[in-house]
Amino acid sequence: NSSTDNNWSVRKDRLWTSIEKCGFDIFGLQEVSSEAQIDLTERFSEIYGLYFFSPYSEDGNGDKAQGIMYRKDVFDLADVHNFWIGPDPYVMSRSDVGVKGNYCRGGCCGILTHKASGIRFFFMNTHGSLNEDAKIRYAGVFEQVEKRYNPDGLPSIFVGDFNVKPDHQMYDIIAGYWNDSFSDASVKEGTANTFNAWIHPEGDRRIDFIFYRSGAEPLAYCCDNTLYGGQYP
Repeated sequence: NSSTDNNWSVRKDRLWTSIEKCGFDIFGLQEVSSEAQIDLTERFSEIYGLYFFSPYSEDGNGDKAQGIMYRKDVFDLADVHNFWIGPDPYVMSRSDVGVKGNYCRGGCCGILTHKASGIRFFFMNTHGSLNEDAKIRYAGVFEQVEKRYNPDGLPSIFVGDFNVKPDHQMYDIIAGYWNDSFSDASVKEGTANTFNAWIHPEGDRRIDFIFYRSGAEPLAYCCDNTLYGGQYP
């Protein structure tokens, strides 16, 4: 694949097809550009509620955002909060610093209510640090944030690109509080590895996770690695 084939302006039509094919009720997004936020909203706002948070600004508006998209006919989203991966999760910081670059990292979370049943659950999405020191130093932030914004102990789902493999200490810290749906689901489909670098159809390594706890239960796990005309969505 050439880099041109994977430019957002070219790739987004493949992504639209992928989202529609997967039929998500709710999903988290990472590294959403300002342009992509506009395009996603224009394309899907009739079906999905969309919430974006950029850790690069105090007010959460801007580039490289995390996002939550959910079917408006199925869920209501309320009590939404943002956080940063750093010494104080509630204060903006550029704490992912080191040899791999200097980044602002964070996430967003909220309470979703299933309209048909009234069942509520907590949903959190993040994009993890690249530098090793930050991965370990701030691995406890997620549990801290979850306990603050899910005080009722509702079923809890935590998704994202964590930039670590399952053999990493950061994974162990997170998996000490949540459970890994890939490990626990009795049905698995697609590929195990989630990072493909545009060149590995079966994936190169597993760095994206769907964690759960407090009464949630994974029925099946699928990482959809469908290509469209040989191109990645």
